[in-house]
Amino acid sequence: MRRQGWWFLPILGLIVGLGGLTGTAITTAQDANTLVYAAQRDPFTPDPHVTTLVVADALVAWNVYEGLVGYKPGSVEIAPALATSWKVSADGRTYTFQLREGVKFHDGTSLDAQAVVRNIERLKALNLGRARYVDPVVSARATSPREVVIQLKEPYAYFLQNLPRVMFICPRVFDERQKGGDWARDWLSTNTCGTGPYRLVSWRKNENHVLESFADHWNPAIQGRPQRVVIRVVPEDAVRIQLLERGDADMIYRVGADTYARLQAAAGVQVLRLPGFDQTIITLNTSRTAFQKREVRQAVATAFPYEAMARSALRGFARVPTSHLARNMEGFDPTLPPFRQDLTRAKSLLDKAGYAPGQLTFKYVWVAGIEEERLTAVLWQDALKKIGVNMENEGVPFATLVSIVTNPQTAPDASILLGGTETADAVAYLAQWFHSRNLGKQWNWAYYQNPKVDQMLDETGRSTDPKRRAELLKQLQRILREEMPVMPVYAPPLTEAMRTRVKGWAPSPGDFHSVIRFYQLTLEGR
Repeated sequence: MRRQGWWFLPILGLIVGLGGLTGTAITTAQDANTLVYAAQRDPFTPDPHVTTLVVADALVAWNVYEGLVGYKPGSVEIAPALATSWKVSADGRTYTFQLREGVKFHDGTSLDAQAVVRNIERLKALNLGRARYVDPVVSARATSPREVVIQLKEPYAYFLQNLPRVMFICPRVFDERQKGGDWARDWLSTNTCGTGPYRLVSWRKNENHVLESFADHWNPAIQGRPQRVVIRVVPEDAVRIQLLERGDADMIYRVGADTYARLQAAAGVQVLRLPGFDQTIITLNTSRTAFQKREVRQAVATAFPYEAMARSALRGFARVPTSHLARNMEGFDPTLPPFRQDLTRAKSLLDKAGYAPGQLTFKYVWVAGIEEERLTAVLWQDALKKIGVNMENEGVPFATLVSIVTNPQTAPDASILLGGTETADAVAYLAQWFHSRNLGKQWNWAYYQNPKVDQMLDETGRSTDPKRRAELLKQLQRILREEMPVMPVYAPPLTEAMRTRVKGWAPSPGDFHSVIRFYQLTLEGR
């Protein structure tokens, strides 16, 4: 159905339990119990086992589903969720969880230990998305209705840190909604059945999606505050901004730094910032001729105008990175200096690599519609001209970028990615970009292969000694700074623009930008 205009909210359907659609009207942001969020795009899937780091997916999944543990608001400190307590064996390989009593899925089914086991089996069987978080698991056993024992093949230091992102679906769905042994993947691409404080009551592709408070949630303190959330799909930045300024949306998907600066002065609008783990990176495809030589990668990285990008183009809504590892993550090396532009050194590196001025040409692809990424291309292209490098650049939709970059035959020489991690797992943070097992997928778009880096990442994960992990991580940061398969170009804080009536925003540093836990929020007046 064609969208009728940003001022119009169409009639949507209601999903009841595992059933189908019936009609229901949608309230707007003028309703004191309804929060309207203007999203940039439609979710690929709200299935918490299949989805990756896609903001639109997580907006639904993180409010509908829950894990055994969660994070305390505003931190990465582990807190009880579906499990009330746990213990870890001395060798770091066995985790025993005691489940919370009285937890219901949205269809009324009770959570028990066998439901946890079935979900881990599904994650393993599908081997998609968040399956990486249960990769260390060799077995999961229900030793009683309320106790689950999870056995790892070897210790993994960050296993517990990753579990908030392992979320649980009602296992009844796997049987009743499966098609051809797909574990209900098709049904769960547009429907949900979790334990979270919200349930999905309507799904209109490319239009809007509606969440309503789950009255039987185990924690009455967060039973859907606000009572209803309308997620509207609004691709155009200008329209999302208008919605926010008029009060027809309470929160919007991220916009450009210039816009944030303007919105700070808008009546009834607030712009909040908190530290996060996000870094915008440029991946240099090491399988392409242009970037097979380390000196060339170092040259184009040294030419980048870091300060101009962070301070001027981004209006101070970012800082210059100092490492490939996020600040405040375990093992971050505070002694490393910020990356900086040095055109003289860049020219020298190109000369060392055997390139005379004008000989090196490469193609760079970025995400169309995101102003920061357009500015990145413009400023970098201008700097590269000064050292005699020709850069062709093209902006494409994000879905197109993913499809061409993950195909070795079509992957460009360089591409951009707003990278981060969902957890405080330092190994996962680096491995997603640099471990050879992620070559060409999440998110090793540099096609980087280094057996030494692989070995060091693996050893860090296995180590139960924090000092040894810190030592290895420090070494890795210095190796990657020399190898430079990826350029960290700026580090934006978690930034959200919202109406002043919205209170309680407290993301975990591991949250991705514009992923909102609506149940943490309250609405005050108009």
